[in-house]
Amino acid sequence: MTDVFISYSHVDNESASADDAQGWIDRFVLAFSTKLRQLCGPTTEVWRDHKIDGSDLLTPAIEENVRRARLFLSILSQSYLESEWCRTELRLFAEAAQASGGLRVGTKSRILKILKDPADRSAERRAEIDISDLIGYPFFRKRDDGKHWEYDPVLGQEAREAFHAQILELAIDVKALLDALKGGSNDTCSRSTGVTIYVAEAADDLASDAERLRRELRMLGHTVLPEAPNGHGNDYVERTRVDLARANIVIHPISKGMGPMPESPDRRVVPLQYELARQMVDQENASAMPRPVRVVWMPPDALIADIQDDALRIALDADPVVRRCTLESIKSAVTSLAQHLSEPEHISSGREAGGAERAQIYLICDQDDAGRAQSIADSFVAQGFAVTLPLFDGDEAERREDHDETLRECDAVLVLHASSTDFWRRAKMRDLKRAFGNGRRRPFAARGLLLSGAASTGVADTLDPDLIVMRAPDALEPTILSPFLDALNRRKGATG
Repeated sequence: MTDVFISYSHVDNESASADDAQGWIDRFVLAFSTKLRQLCGPTTEVWRDHKIDGSDLLTPAIEENVRRARLFLSILSQSYLESEWCRTELRLFAEAAQASGGLRVGTKSRILKILKDPADRSAERRAEIDISDLIGYPFFRKRDDGKHWEYDPVLGQEAREAFHAQILELAIDVKALLDALKGGSNDTCSRSTGVTIYVAEAADDLASDAERLRRELRMLGHTVLPEAPNGHGNDYVERTRVDLARANIVIHPISKGMGPMPESPDRRVVPLQYELARQMVDQENASAMPRPVRVVWMPPDALIADIQDDALRIALDADPVVRRCTLESIKSAVTSLAQHLSEPEHISSGREAGGAERAQIYLICDQDDAGRAQSIADSFVAQGFAVTLPLFDGDEAERREDHDETLRECDAVLVLHASSTDFWRRAKMRDLKRAFGNGRRRPFAARGLLLSGAASTGVADTLDPDLIVMRAPDALEPTILSPFLDALNRRKGATG
C-alpha cells in the first residue's frame, strides 16, 4: 500500500533555466521522501507520477496508487487548482478514503496541503473537494512589500534553511499520521487539549519564529489559528475576526516590521490584528462573555520606540501584556497558560487521604551517579512523590525507548549532573525539548538541573528562565531541592 501519494501540477516542476536539471517538485519530493524514510524506516513508500511528457492523462497506475494511498499530499498552486487532472486525483483519493475508514485520523485530515505559492482560497472552496480549511504547510512567506519569497534550495542559504526546516516539520506530522493509521489507533493525532490559540501574522523579520511557534503548539495538541493563510484580500478583516472569536489565547509576535498591506482597510496586518483583538476583548468584557487571553511577544532586542505605526506604538507603551523575551520563554509561558486552561485538575504533588495519584518525577542521572540519585529519590518518595530513575541494563535501543516514554509521561524532570561529562548534560537537556516532538502533550510542571562537585551549567541553561538550577555540595541538604519542589507545588495550586 502506498504511504503517501504526491499530487502536483506539471507546470510547477518546470525548470527555471536550461542549466537546472531538476524542478522545484523534484527537489521537494527528494528531500521529503528522504526525511520521511529516515523517520519511519526505509520501506516507507512515497509515490509521485513523474509526468515526463506533461500530458494530462490519468493512467491506470496513477489511479491505482491514488486509491490505495494512506495519505494524499497536494502541492497547491494556482496551476494546481486550474488542473482538471489534479482535481480528479483529489476526488479519487477522497472517495477511496471514505470507503476505508474516512478522511480523518482523530482530529487530523488524511489530505495534507503544501502551499507552494499563494493560491486563491475561493478556488479551493469551489473545487469538488473543499480543502480551504485544511492546515497548510507554506513554502513561502510574504514580505513587507506584499510579494512572496519562495523556499527553494537553489535560491541561497536562507531559502535552503527555510525549505529544509519546513520539510522536517511536514515529515514529523506525516510520521504521526502514518503511525496512527498503521497501528490502528488514533491516539497520536486525536488527543486535543481543547485550547484554541490564535498566533497573529508576523512581519518578515519574525515570520519564521511565528511559524515555529505555531508548529510546536500544534504538536502539543492545541488548535492553532489561522489553520491556513488568510490571504490579504477584501475579506481579511472578516476572516481575522472569525478566527479571533474562536480563540482562548491570542499571541501577537511584534518587532520592527509591520507586515504587508491588505486590500482593505488601509493599515498593515500587524497593527490591524492587534487592534482587532483589543476591540474583541473590550466587547466581550462589556457583555460579560468569556474573553481570550492576549499575549504580546517582542524579542529581547526589539524596541517599542522603533515601531513605525504611531497608534500601535502608543498602545504598546501602556499594554500590560507585552513580554520582551526569547522565543523559548514565550513558548513556555503560553504552554503553561494553555495547561491551566485545559487541565484544571492536573498534578497532585502528594498522596491525599483519598488515594489521589502522586506526581511523578523523572530523575535523570549517569550510571556513575546512580547511588547519589537513589538517595535523592528516597527523599522525594518520603515527601509523597513517585520517582522514576533511568534504566542502566538492557540494550541501547531499549534504554532509549524507556527514556523517551518516561519523558512523555512524567510530571516533572530533574537532571543530576555530577561526575558525568558536559556533553552528557547537553544531550539530556536537549532530550527535554525533544520530548514534545516525541509525543509529549503537556509542559513539564517543573524542570530542574542539580549540579554537584565540579559540574557546571552551559550557556543555553543559563538563558533558560524556566530551568531551575541548583548546586549541591557532597552532602545533600534537603533545602537545596526546595526551589524545584516549590515550583511543582505552585503548579498544583495554579491548576487546582
